[in-house]
Amino acid sequence: MQDMFSRQEFFIGKDNQKKLSDGSVAVVGCGSLGSFVISGLVRAGIGSIKIIDRDVVENPNLYANCIFKKSDIGKPKALVVKERMEGINSRCSIEAIVKNLDYENIDLLLDCDIIVVCTDNMAVRYLINDVAIKNGIPWIYGSVARDEGYMMPVNADGKPCFRCMFGDRKRSSTTCDESGVLLPIIQIVSSLQIYEVIKHFTNIGKSIHGQIIHVKLGEKESDIINVPPNPGCKTCSLRKFPSSTNKEYTVASICGKDSYQFKPKTPCKINISEFTKKLISAGLDAEDVKGLMIRIFHDDMKVTLFENGTAIIKANDKEKAKKLYERILTAIKCNE
Repeated sequence: MQDMFSRQEFFIGKDNQKKLSDGSVAVVGCGSLGSFVISGLVRAGIGSIKIIDRDVVENPNLYANCIFKKSDIGKPKALVVKERMEGINSRCSIEAIVKNLDYENIDLLLDCDIIVVCTDNMAVRYLINDVAIKNGIPWIYGSVARDEGYMMPVNADGKPCFRCMFGDRKRSSTTCDESGVLLPIIQIVSSLQIYEVIKHFTNIGKSIHGQIIHVKLGEKESDIINVPPNPGCKTCSLRKFPSSTNKEYTVASICGKDSYQFKPKTPCKINISEFTKKLISAGLDAEDVKGLMIRIFHDDMKVTLFENGTAIIKANDKEKAKKLYERILTAIKCNE
């Protein structure tokens, strides 16, 4: 019987296939882009993959995700992806981490050879850009919305880096949750990200360092945009790494319409099981999701609360969301 990777090995050679099997990759976000990227890396023979995602599967995820099934709704995305992918390639060591990635736990990425970023969260992109370059780790940016997408590999020292390209922008101009997305553009951009990972380990193909690829469906050709290093860049030129040291309590709009991320001023640790029981006894609709997070439904708001006190609140009013979060902080004594 032929080996699982025999057809790829015919092209890249046994030595390069071994390099892939020795490689470790972190994938941040396993939604639309992330699911295709992880599936491709597992099937390519990457030896170790770390998946970081804070969300659970919801019905809209079934459209643009190649892994989830209807029976997965309500389950943490990272755990579902791990289970499915282990059934494809048992030789791949897969670690699923259900956490909100921020400055407190960004060290989770430091033991990987390369990072693939598949999240729409702009703050997380800047954080990874700072931490990756500070620690000499290459990473790959990808984004999709409507019928177009972008992909950019960032070398270990940047020059240029993500901040050189996008400046100090606080938020994406558009996201797939807000404007929709077509499945083919997800497949194209994720394929470009997978190829960059393979190139990183095998040195096949031509380097596109210092360039970003823009693809729009219906156009005859993709655009390859040159990105010059910015001598005033706070990350790769001045090496100040501002996003890696921002530890202030913030209320930030994140990917998706009417979604806000809240952080406590001081670190805290929640006992997920015990606090869920308290919320239920107080008459709130709360659910313990495998001891990893709490889902709270209050009026027209939906809260995902993590053990470090960080919360993602979907609400149509920012002030209402903030007041609810302050109530939660008081209950868990995180604001004292």
